[in-house]
Amino acid sequence: MRSDSSYDLLVIGGGSAGTTAAMTAADLGKKVIVVEKDKLGGTCTNVGCVPTKVLLHGADLIRAAMKAEAYGVNTERKDGFDLIKEHKNNMTKEMRDTGVAALERAGIELLSATARFNGHRAVLADGDLIESENVLIAAGATPLLPPIEGLDSVDFLNSTTALELDVLPKSIAIIGGAYIGLEFATFFNTLGVETTVIEAFDRLAPNEDDEISALLTKALKKQGMNIFINTLVKKVEATGGGVRINASSKGDALQIDAETILIATGRGADLSSLDLESSSVKYGHKGIEVDDHLQTSGAGIYAAGDVIASLQLEHVAVYEGWLAANNMFSTVKTDRDYRVIPRIMFSHPEVASVGMTEDEASAENSIEVLNQPYSAIPMAKINEDTTGLIKLIADRPSKKLLGAHIVGTDAGNLIHLAALAMNAGIPVDKIGATVAAYPSLSQGFFFACEDLGAKIGSRGKGRSQASGVRE
Repeated sequence: MRSDSSYDLLVIGGGSAGTTAAMTAADLGKKVIVVEKDKLGGTCTNVGCVPTKVLLHGADLIRAAMKAEAYGVNTERKDGFDLIKEHKNNMTKEMRDTGVAALERAGIELLSATARFNGHRAVLADGDLIESENVLIAAGATPLLPPIEGLDSVDFLNSTTALELDVLPKSIAIIGGAYIGLEFATFFNTLGVETTVIEAFDRLAPNEDDEISALLTKALKKQGMNIFINTLVKKVEATGGGVRINASSKGDALQIDAETILIATGRGADLSSLDLESSSVKYGHKGIEVDDHLQTSGAGIYAAGDVIASLQLEHVAVYEGWLAANNMFSTVKTDRDYRVIPRIMFSHPEVASVGMTEDEASAENSIEVLNQPYSAIPMAKINEDTTGLIKLIADRPSKKLLGAHIVGTDAGNLIHLAALAMNAGIPVDKIGATVAAYPSLSQGFFFACEDLGAKIGSRGKGRSQASGVRE
């Protein structure tokens, strides 16, 4: 039993949501403890954003080296998988150590233990009873497994174990064609692994705008990936050389063989060890139920991050952790607001979006849409990388952006121009009036806004078209 067991805030989970809430509360002068059952940093630092982006950075360098030969730079292709893994492990440890040091500087107590509820705002952490005025549940997520016959009888990878591979397989079949699956597909394909992606929906990246998905699919096929959409995996079985997938597509049976398979069908709230039945917290199959202030059904108990039904993104978890901490210690509550949340898929080409898709926007608004191909952006031509599209959706009466969708090089950076404009409520004609530096990829965004403003206002060509800057 702890001799000093009363806190202003007890945080269950040391991931992005949990540590942000802890730091926010500490800045307000509160006494805070974080209980983490595994490694500080949660999914993002240890088995998500950070390690996968190191892998993808390695893949980017390989592609750049291959292109450099056209400019007289001689490169010798080597098996760099071991070096990429070393970089991944070093960066993950660095990020984790940085987080531990930040908590220590803030005077936040960190306890390595498994927490489970023992009453309303009381938690048992490996035998220690901890009571707190407020509790934040930020226990993160765990990989989901689809109900596929035979899955328990074959060796398979998930988004966590794929990061622990010692040797690259000769071939891999990835079940799931959304963010997780396509980022891993990009990595494996670049490193020479025969890569197959299987998606149950009628297109890859099904949550993205359909035109973006179509261009992405075309690009991935051109890179040599095998893509199956509208394909439902029925059964898997071991073979002498790996795993056989038995699937159906539009009523037709098909078999896909690979050395190994990766299950990338998403992650779900990790509630298994919390014993929520001992608390007053309600939850369902999508996670813990919260109100717009992120408070659960239990007074003084909040939840944030991947344990609730919101976008499973690190920056969303940070936002929710900050919001929850401010709401629990303030008399003036702030509602959560996800209207302007940029999201990025680090495939090749990258995909990024913010706001509504065309279908979503047209259901509620009078809209105008403009597509700006990368082939019309001078810098994309200079970079010899013209596979891409900037798609903007605006509300006709106000001329304000409702959504932006980009596929192409540096989409993850470009999307923040749209996010900033949407958050500030700047009409597209005002954005387009900005003088953009030549040549730059961001110039394409301003081209698009200028043309969209002209389209809404029924004016002629924009400045850049009239001057011949682009075709």
